[in-house]
Order: sequence, then structure tokens, then C-alpha cells
Amino acid sequence: MAVNYLGIPDELSDAAIKASIRQGNFYVSLGPTWQVTLTDAQHRQHFMGETLPQGQYQLDIAILSQSNALSQDFKPAIKEFRPPANETVLRRLPATALEGGRLQTEVALRTGPFRLEARGAFKGQTDQRLIIGNPFYIS
Repeated sequence: MAVNYLGIPDELSDAAIKASIRQGNFYVSLGPTWQVTLTDAQHRQHFMGETLPQGQYQLDIAILSQSNALSQDFKPAIKEFRPPANETVLRRLPATALEGGRLQTEVALRTGPFRLEARGAFKGQTDQRLIIGNPFYIS
């Protein structure tokens, strides 16, 4: 069963839930949880759902857990991250590049949607989508 996770930075409240949905700061997962941000040249962090100008950004992926109670029996295991921009995969980032549960890399983003997905093993199958992130919108 896939679960929708909201990016709520502060205390859980009706207003915070509505703001996260309105902004588009959420993702769908089969178990693993993460936090994804883009950092611009002025060191400002941006979250999924935001509209940003095209340019160079630092992509930061922090894995918070590999599975939850609902998915324990299915043994999800992230193998790689695929960042599609305009539905073209920019490159594949192996999960072995994670250092302390975090992966950071530079990305050059052009106009169009940019999102991130995590792929790996689930229920004995390989190359399954484990997490699908909502896009950042690049203008």
C-alpha cells in the first residue's frame, strides 16, 4: 500500500496540512521516507512544489527510513535515484553514493517540471518505484 507523505516542517496542524498540499510539498512511497531539497546559489532551500528559475542547484536527498510498519514484510531497498526533468532522466544516482543517509549533487535545471524518484527492490521484484516525489516547477 502506497502512503502519501506531506512535507510539514513544524507542528502538525490543519493549517500546516493544508499549506503543504497547497504548495505541493508531498510524495508517495511504498515504505521509505525522505526529505528532498534544492539549494540555490544564495544558499536558500526550496521544497517540492515550488516554482524556481532555471539554473544551477544543489540537490540534497536525505533518507529518513527504508521502510515503515506497513511495508516491513515487503523489504523495500532503495538501489538508485532517478531525477527526471521533462520526463527525461538526467542521470542515475546509485544509493551506494549515500553518505550517512544523505546524497548531495549539483543539477542544472531547465524550464519544465523536475522531480525525483527512488527505485529498488520491493516484494521480491527489482527496479520498482519506491518513492515518487512531486515536482519542482522550473520557469
